[in-house]
Amino acid sequence: MGGNSAFYYFNVKAIFCLALFGTITNLVWGQSLFSSIGILDDTRKALMSLSSSGSVSPPSTVAPTTRKPASTRLSWRWGRRRRRRRRSSGHFVLKFAKTHSVVAHRRPSFARLKPKPPSNKFLEALDQIERAMYAAQASGLTRHSSRRLAKIKANIKLATQQRNYLFARQSLGHALYSVVQVAKKGRKKRSASSTTSAVKTFMDSVKKDLGSATFETFMSVKGDVTLMFAIDDTGSMGGEIQAAKDIAKSIVNHPRDEKVDYILSPFNDPKTGPLTYKEAGKGKEFEKAIEKLHAHGGGDCPELTFKGILDAMTFGPKPGSPLYAFTDASAKDATTENIEDVLLWAEEMGLTINFFTTGLCGLSTYKPFEDLAKKTCGYMFNLPRSSDLKRLSSITSGALVGATCLHKGGRGNASGKKKRSSRSYKYRISIDDSTEEVFITVKRQSSSQRVTLKNPRGFNVKSGVIKFPTNVIYKINKPRPGTWMLTVSGYGKHSYQVKGVSKTNVDFEYFFVMIPAQKRKMPIPITHPIIGEKANVIITVAGNEKINKRTLKLDLLRENGALIRQALVSPRGTSGAHFTSSFDPPSVPFTLKLRGKTKKGYNFERLSHNVVQPSPFILRVLRARNEYTIPVGRSTSVTFTLHNNGMYQGFDIKVKDRLKYFQYLRRSTIFVPRRRRSFFTFIMKAPSSAPRGKGVEVVVSVTGRKSKRTVREAVRLMVV
Repeated sequence: MGGNSAFYYFNVKAIFCLALFGTITNLVWGQSLFSSIGILDDTRKALMSLSSSGSVSPPSTVAPTTRKPASTRLSWRWGRRRRRRRRSSGHFVLKFAKTHSVVAHRRPSFARLKPKPPSNKFLEALDQIERAMYAAQASGLTRHSSRRLAKIKANIKLATQQRNYLFARQSLGHALYSVVQVAKKGRKKRSASSTTSAVKTFMDSVKKDLGSATFETFMSVKGDVTLMFAIDDTGSMGGEIQAAKDIAKSIVNHPRDEKVDYILSPFNDPKTGPLTYKEAGKGKEFEKAIEKLHAHGGGDCPELTFKGILDAMTFGPKPGSPLYAFTDASAKDATTENIEDVLLWAEEMGLTINFFTTGLCGLSTYKPFEDLAKKTCGYMFNLPRSSDLKRLSSITSGALVGATCLHKGGRGNASGKKKRSSRSYKYRISIDDSTEEVFITVKRQSSSQRVTLKNPRGFNVKSGVIKFPTNVIYKINKPRPGTWMLTVSGYGKHSYQVKGVSKTNVDFEYFFVMIPAQKRKMPIPITHPIIGEKANVIITVAGNEKINKRTLKLDLLRENGALIRQALVSPRGTSGAHFTSSFDPPSVPFTLKLRGKTKKGYNFERLSHNVVQPSPFILRVLRARNEYTIPVGRSTSVTFTLHNNGMYQGFDIKVKDRLKYFQYLRRSTIFVPRRRRSFFTFIMKAPSSAPRGKGVEVVVSVTGRKSKRTVREAVRLMVV
């Protein structure tokens, strides 16, 4: 073989081997993914039955049986004569003229009502439980026993008593993985029916331990949420406090099916608090708590806004709840660390953060508020007068039902077409047939910018419009499905956001997974994709029965709405809720948009509730002793792992918790080569006075010494 031929042969062989390796890798990935999602499918089928067990309607009235008496023969004349019916308890008495009476007993007919669709919040709870179950599956835990399950059940009961719902759902996910593994022991082949039966049996025992009411709240069966108010009570806030009370009053009196409890977190400078919690049904007491606030103090203008927000977020709200911050000043504590902590816990709990501001004192802009609202799919309203706040009560009420992000964008957005002659930007907004109510908010730089909205028939929308100098809000009930056209004309920057509301939203949740390391069988859940590696994401679609699953696509968008790239979406499993997608992640932050068609043929689009931050390294919890608990007066250890796909460098570690239970790090700096991983452990200790059931929120951050990049990861513990 000549030199050129040998070189050609070697290259062809190398290319073939690389292609074969890629094919095998994808095949192995697909098989492990299919296996890992199978366990989620079986569990979801069992859990979905909890949302509505079906109800029995009252006995229906059935026409009586008019049969002849056995001992009496009636002529045709009797049949033609008028008969009088008299109802008696459970009977119809039929009287024939001057002769015999026949009593015909009714048969009670019990008609099974059509089960109600699961609430938005219940489906969010399922996603959180599934994610915890997936993490337990990836951890490689091999100790599965009834003793461990009993311990976790006790932890769940204690957590729910203290409104520590996110920890309880995390524990339930860990327990359900063990339930499935115990059910599989002694079986050569896993049976879906046996898995489902085991999950149902365990869930029935949890429900019995908690009681029906507490269990339904824990699982958000009826869509229960928490209304959180963080209110600046400095001397200049008298009008805003009254407006907050008016909004709370309108929410309390608004008719709804779901229960709402309340958290009030006042903030000032240099102190915050005291915090107030009111149970569902005590809305009037919540109004009184706001009314008791009195504007006082102040001094310098910026206030401790972020501490007030964090206080509310860690006071036991239900996951997926909205928070409203009222202030007339910028934030004194708007440090990068505080902003990242708020964002981290908002993403962890699925919270939406909204800001109602009036005036402007302190810093020159409210940019930290705007960024946080945008990244959590919330609102940011800067209003000229405190009296204008009351006009926004309808928006707060809609958020309690459960809103989903449909669109967002603004000036400079690639999807906006600029006409230089008229200086106008046009945005096409797809509204599908599953959406019952739509809120479109436009933020503009000045009131001279003209905002118009046309429905699919081409008519201007004039009703349901609220206008402020820098904000225009459209509230549309029962919107016509199709393409709506939003136009913003005039000089100046602008942005817009579209939210949809329905009893059961078409929406999606997601989490990324890392291809297993050597000797690992299951994909590992991670918080964000790793730069330089293929991103693999598992998507769970709520309301999937309303969509055409073959039409799904995934768009990666910049924070301003510009398209980065598109990816295919593939259905996985048998539940119809799970999908996967793979793509090369960009190096910049991005948002995911899921789009496709409904079964009725209308286009639908949904945005992820938060922004994805890719990084060359990933941080995740490996294990926590005592089932993620800290015994009173004792300590527990938590171990993290850091996977580095970037340059070789040192990483500085920082651990922070608001309760000051952190004791020490065994290593504060680790050095990790490229494509390697390392571990570190820290110790937490609960004082003897710590209340049992108290949640302990810990934030771990790692910063590369050369890259200067920082990643954060949260871990939730509980005192027992």
